[in-house]
Amino acid sequence: MEKKYSSKDIINILERVVIHHQLHLTKDGKIYSPDAEEIIEWLNSYKQYCLPFRSDAWENSIRELLYHPKVLKPWIVITEDLKKYLDDDKRCIMLALYHYMDAAEVMDTYATTKSWEEVEKTIENQGHTGHTFACMRDILLDYSLMGVEFVERFDPDSLEKNKDRKKAYLERKKYLETIEKCVNILNEECKRQSK
Repeated sequence: MEKKYSSKDIINILERVVIHHQLHLTKDGKIYSPDAEEIIEWLNSYKQYCLPFRSDAWENSIRELLYHPKVLKPWIVITEDLKKYLDDDKRCIMLALYHYMDAAEVMDTYATTKSWEEVEKTIENQGHTGHTFACMRDILLDYSLMGVEFVERFDPDSLEKNKDRKKAYLERKKYLETIEKCVNILNEECKRQSK
């Protein structure tokens, strides 16, 4: 999966969201930007790989990033210092969207290949630093069906370093184990009834 949007594209879209806000362009009483909605729609195509109870949160998180209050600044006099601050906000939002894009790419790679080796190649091609990998890892753990196994394979040491991450990991693992037990019970019942 190649990133559909460059960093410059995202910055331009964020600037258009600001303009839409300033001009009070709304849909259903909320600020609306067709460009932002296009990114949301594209990234939402990957929520099929999310845990069922987290797929709506996937969409909401992306929507909140694009329509983030830091993007929606009122009309004010822009000094050089303020311009740098606003540019830093946009850069942070753009980087956060890239973490979601990277996570989507990893989920898609695993879903289409069922190969951890291919996932590893995808990660290598993404060119992560320790920070960007950690952000993507946390998104996968939070949203993805394969997040638990991803952490076990690629970053098990991180569980001991952060109690909130470990708690999320254990909750997701328990959920997946419960689902697996239910599937096994249903399979056994189907076998029994087919005899």
